[in-house]
Amino acid sequence: MAAGLGLVVLVSIAAGSGCRCNRERPSATGRAPVNGRDAAMTELRPPQEIFVPDAGVRLPVVQEKEPNNWPEYAQRISPDFVLRGTIGYPLTKKMGDRDVYCFKVEGSGRRVLRARISGVPKLRLQLTVRTSRFVVIKTNRSPGVGRGIVVSNLSLVPGDYCFVVSEARGGPPYHFNKRDSYLLQYSLRSPRAAEEREPNDKFYEANPLRPGEEIRGLLGRADDLDWYRVSLVGLPAGSLLSLTFRGVGGVTADVTVYNWARRKLLTRRSLRGATVFIRDLQVRLLTRVVWVSVKAHRRFNPDDSYRLKVEATRRGAHREVEPNDLPSKAVPLSGKRGVVRGSVEVAHDVDYYRLALPGRSNVRLSLRPPAGVDCKLAVYSLAGRKLAVADFGKAGEVELLTNVRATNGVRVRVSGARRTFDPGRSYELRWVVTPADRGDEREPNNRHRTANLLVPGVSARGYIHPVGDVDFYRFRLRGGLGTTQKVRISVQGVPRVRLQLTLMDDHKNVLATAALPTSEGLRRIVTTLHCAKTYFVRVQDQKGRSANSTDDYELILARTRR
Repeated sequence: MAAGLGLVVLVSIAAGSGCRCNRERPSATGRAPVNGRDAAMTELRPPQEIFVPDAGVRLPVVQEKEPNNWPEYAQRISPDFVLRGTIGYPLTKKMGDRDVYCFKVEGSGRRVLRARISGVPKLRLQLTVRTSRFVVIKTNRSPGVGRGIVVSNLSLVPGDYCFVVSEARGGPPYHFNKRDSYLLQYSLRSPRAAEEREPNDKFYEANPLRPGEEIRGLLGRADDLDWYRVSLVGLPAGSLLSLTFRGVGGVTADVTVYNWARRKLLTRRSLRGATVFIRDLQVRLLTRVVWVSVKAHRRFNPDDSYRLKVEATRRGAHREVEPNDLPSKAVPLSGKRGVVRGSVEVAHDVDYYRLALPGRSNVRLSLRPPAGVDCKLAVYSLAGRKLAVADFGKAGEVELLTNVRATNGVRVRVSGARRTFDPGRSYELRWVVTPADRGDEREPNNRHRTANLLVPGVSARGYIHPVGDVDFYRFRLRGGLGTTQKVRISVQGVPRVRLQLTLMDDHKNVLATAALPTSEGLRRIVTTLHCAKTYFVRVQDQKGRSANSTDDYELILARTRR
């Protein structure tokens, strides 16, 4: 039997299996008569009892009675016993065996059905709940061969219904197993408050959910999908939605929010039951409704409930607004300096921001993630061209981009790196905008081919960050071939970094080096160089072990007299 079905057999059952053959042929009508051997086995089999954990009692076992392939021949069952049946020979060449059992829901109000069926070796079963007119209400298939099925939280009004047990195949050849039995048991109970109500696999069957309420649901099969309809009526103007999903251990689920037209706004994945937060989701309140779906991803758990809660919130100061996972949905930012906070809620969460610039400007960006989270920072032009990327810091360390040059505006992309995230704490993104100056450092400039232009008489300001950062500058002296010019190259030191200043020719040969044993002080190189040739200046920490993200150095190239 399938593990975890909750049916514990107190007596042994003979095991065996079969396949389609011509040992016995079904009747031409497809309604096979009762097999004499089966009837004899039913009479000789001693009474049995099975402990059912759902009911907490031992229930008697009742044997299936053939023929029961059609509603008019269906066997009546009740929650007071467990039914044992088998999937026998196919009825016809185009129809496999099926067993129909009818039951009644009594009372004046809705009842909640929970049904379990154990697995059969070498067979994959299907359990369908139908009305008395044989209209399908719910169909669940076994997740694998020999595994059982659970139907849970199925809401039924008083009336007559049927179970249909069959092989889960869409067409011939049909398999059977006359020797191994399945066990079917069901129970009915009153509905509970704040509980999912099946069927809700389609959006038009969605359960109602009001902001501020928490609902519990079950992911009872591998492809289970639950829909909820969230009413926005009565929410104050400017309200946002925040969603909390507390999953089931071991079960990965996708939580998706749709707008009124069922266009996807945002998807978050709960990995193996992890809690998912969606904060400050911007929706159109005039549409009066949004949709939320919860979908099981491969694994499932028919016994433990997840919890879903939607709340109306107000945007906090300097806080991101979802959805902002696409460039077209970037959160607008403005001002010469500022700060915004957001969260890396899942492993592959992406947040976009759009920063307006007053013409040609330099942008300094600093991203401080929460402890234990590694973040990646990237900047794009409004046309989508990548300008700079920072992903050097370790988990919890600041990512810094200095003097990213752009015109009119940039898009900033913040994402989690190396599958780290923390939905409960926020990162902090700061920006500073300054007018563009030809001498300012422009990242990336950590290689000869990306070296910044160094103009004589114009200071260049830059940062040594992160650890191991190297900044290259290039310059060319005016003059004819064969002439020379004496120059002075100097850089002012910064706290906590022992700067090293290196002069190189266009073949990357080192011409001169200047360094000090302390971080403070002026490094200086004075030498005579040939005109009409390209030279490179390298600025770095002497041992490559220190960095400073707050203090900038000042590099100056000046001509001197002979």
